[in-house]
Amino acid sequence: MEPLLMLPGPLYKNLSMECNGKIIDISEDSQGNIDGTGGSMWDGAAVLSSFLKKNPHIVDHKHVLEVGSGVGLVSIVAKYLGATRVVASDQIEVVDNLVHNLSKNLQGYEVC
Repeated sequence: MEPLLMLPGPLYKNLSMECNGKIIDISEDSQGNIDGTGGSMWDGAAVLSSFLKKNPHIVDHKHVLEVGSGVGLVSIVAKYLGATRVVASDQIEVVDNLVHNLSKNLQGYEVC
């Protein structure tokens, strides 16, 4: 049986993506300070973000909860696509980098 989706190469080191005319710039934990997986950009987040960009009605005027947000890409995309409210969450050791990415990309929105 063939896999449904295969993406080549390793996880992204840095990612920039356009969404609704805005450039999203994601920073990873390049120093290895975050144990586990939360400091890296995962292929699944890029695939889900691309899917949402093609189907913005899924998040437009909705409340979105992203559990295990990691670097925050999906949360940022959801907000740019019209989500009324986005809650991004992850483990405590991931939160500093998550807040950094949210604050950098969502200037003018409340990030706490």
